[in-house]
Amino acid sequence: MSLSPSECLRLYEKAEDTIHFLVANYSAQLDEEERRPHSDRTRIDQIREQRRQLLSIGRSLDHENQAMLEEVIATYGPQLREARTAERRP
Repeated sequence: MSLSPSECLRLYEKAEDTIHFLVANYSAQLDEEERRPHSDRTRIDQIREQRRQLLSIGRSLDHENQAMLEEVIATYGPQLREARTAERRP
């Protein structure tokens, strides 16, 4: 089903917000890992790579490509929900 321009824009904003939140979350994880006295270099490299991939996806978002936006939300939405849930845990 084709969306109106305003619906596509809302979908774009949702995809963009999802990516931005996850990038920020990975940045916080990276900072935390780097501050540890015995930081895990493998973990740091993994976090950096995940963040790099998300930044690349964020740059490639196309507000007119409904399928791409829906795929980004479907793929990364669960990670977003998991990260937000983890933030609320004591």
